[in-house]
Amino acid sequence: MAGMEANKTGNCKLLSVVWFKVLPPKFGGQKAVAFFNQHLAKCAPLICLCSKNNESIATNYRIENILPVGKIQVLNPFAWQKIYTAAKREGITHLLLEFPYYGLAGMLCKKLLGVKLVVNTHNIEYLRFKEQKKWWWGLLFHLERLILRAADAVFFKTEADLNAAQRKFDLTPKNLAVIPYGVDEMKGFNKAKARHIVQQKHGVEANERILLFAGTLDYVPNADAVVSVEKNLIPLLNQQSFPYKIIVCGRNRFKKFQYLNDLQNDRLLLAGEVDNIETYFEAADVFINPVLSGGGLQTKTLDALSYHLNVVCFRSKTVGISNAENKIFSVRDGDWNAFASKIIAASQRTTETPQAFFKKYNWRTIAADAYKKILAC
Repeated sequence: MAGMEANKTGNCKLLSVVWFKVLPPKFGGQKAVAFFNQHLAKCAPLICLCSKNNESIATNYRIENILPVGKIQVLNPFAWQKIYTAAKREGITHLLLEFPYYGLAGMLCKKLLGVKLVVNTHNIEYLRFKEQKKWWWGLLFHLERLILRAADAVFFKTEADLNAAQRKFDLTPKNLAVIPYGVDEMKGFNKAKARHIVQQKHGVEANERILLFAGTLDYVPNADAVVSVEKNLIPLLNQQSFPYKIIVCGRNRFKKFQYLNDLQNDRLLLAGEVDNIETYFEAADVFINPVLSGGGLQTKTLDALSYHLNVVCFRSKTVGISNAENKIFSVRDGDWNAFASKIIAASQRTTETPQAFFKKYNWRTIAADAYKKILAC
């Protein structure tokens, strides 16, 4: 078979299948895919087969945005055919799935074309939906187990996810690897200039601390976090002599989450999906991550650390993050009194994120490690 023969000769040609919008990358989940592909493409030729709502931006790999838009696309046999056709036409050796949802199509390509199947997970999916009390989580468990067991290599964002998946799905250890989210160190920016821009745009007073939260708001854990900020955190901060504004940035496109726009509080500013999210990270004094539910690595926290911001979050959301001593101010889950106190403490300390952090979460190193695992499978 063409795919198997190419792999034997040491050649590698990758087809990355992405079912959701990642281009241009703005948020953590989008960056996790776009930047991973960008650096992986430096190791081997890569084609990104993605949904039609991705933009054909300039990058070092080829973009074919021909898949349907929407979650049910993964059940669409015509979408499966597009993946199979692209893999066969391009002589693909390794099929890289972002999330396991196109796994049945991937298994078909593996059987018919002899390609190696690699799944890049971002969470343990069935656990995420079990926590949200979706009735179909049990079906997803069996599907996820089937696909990950069939894969030649499976990547996880954290050691905790790897160990849990290995135990729950009875996976072969040699096929598994931790391939974390990466960042680039942000340096040389003008914080005073960024702060002035945000102050002028949102009416933030000169003496007010800017507390930033950024993430997709049409996602239950993030939406619940914003509600908790308004209900639990702001009343506690208002009891202190602490001038501040909380700015929330993020996409909110679905009708079911529009209730967030009705939150009324002069301390809470919903900025929406901003074009220049970098300016908000540069301007912020503290990044707050009030998320309590959901799984996986908190990419938003890593992004904040790349800007040398102090981060206040709940302890369960520090899983998989290391080498960030004196930058993460974590508290027991649900302890809003401690959360408020940590915000004040974090706003009074200015230190740079350790270089050990950037060494561990360097995209080039991460992609190189992933490529070694791909070649070994």
